[in-house]
Amino acid sequence: MTVELVMHLVSLFRSSASTELEYRDESIRLSLKHSGKTALATAEAEHTTVEESVSESDLLAVKASSTGIFLTQHPLALEPVVKPGQLVTTGDVVGFLEIDQVLSCATTPEDGEVSHFAAVDGEIAGFGSELVSVRRASASY
Repeated sequence: MTVELVMHLVSLFRSSASTELEYRDESIRLSLKHSGKTALATAEAEHTTVEESVSESDLLAVKASSTGIFLTQHPLALEPVVKPGQLVTTGDVVGFLEIDQVLSCATTPEDGEVSHFAAVDGEIAGFGSELVSVRRASASY
């Protein structure tokens, strides 16, 4: 199971009305629980348990300004414009929306640290859907 798959599952879980999700395979057990404004994620792999409590008020959602194809990198670039864990400041580009062969920049509204990509690179993102999650600077340090 890749980190990208886990983050995609977390994103889908957040947007659903479910309060609990559990995934198991031969090597990992992933448990997601949501109650109120706090989310708890637990993952177990090869006798290791990791727990992280994240307050939703610490996360900012960079949302799509229109419907388009979400891109993590500029078509002429070799690398994504940002990566999870990277520090960003207000107005930094964190992704792109391709709309009818025109690129629109997705920018962060506040200083912080990129938490994860909520949208999948190369797939359609609807108007107002979350593209990138950014942990507020006050919560990052």
